[in-house]
Amino acid sequence: MHDKPVPYEKGSLVVLPLSGEFDLATSDAFESSLNGADDGTRTIVVDFSEVTYLDSSTLNVLVRKHKSVGGRLRIVVPKDCPARRIFDLSGLSRQLKVVESLAELEG
Repeated sequence: MHDKPVPYEKGSLVVLPLSGEFDLATSDAFESSLNGADDGTRTIVVDFSEVTYLDSSTLNVLVRKHKSVGGRLRIVVPKDCPARRIFDLSGLSRQLKVVESLAELEG
């Protein structure tokens, strides 16, 4: 994780753009940022487009958040993104609402 992610609003979405590496050392800060982006009503979008590495601790944070917010969590991971492989191998690209671009959610 390069810097602490800063969420921004895009219509009815709250987008949390990520960049760099996410692992056990950054999972608490990531979870804090993710919880801070949740206003309790709007859809939360976690954008992994600029992520170069992530491990299971990051996936665990996403699964916990998904369980707590239900259908309000979306994940952006392009097919050519290095992080996409772990989503596909873990099966989470089918269990979570994963799209390839933010544009898919804006329509």
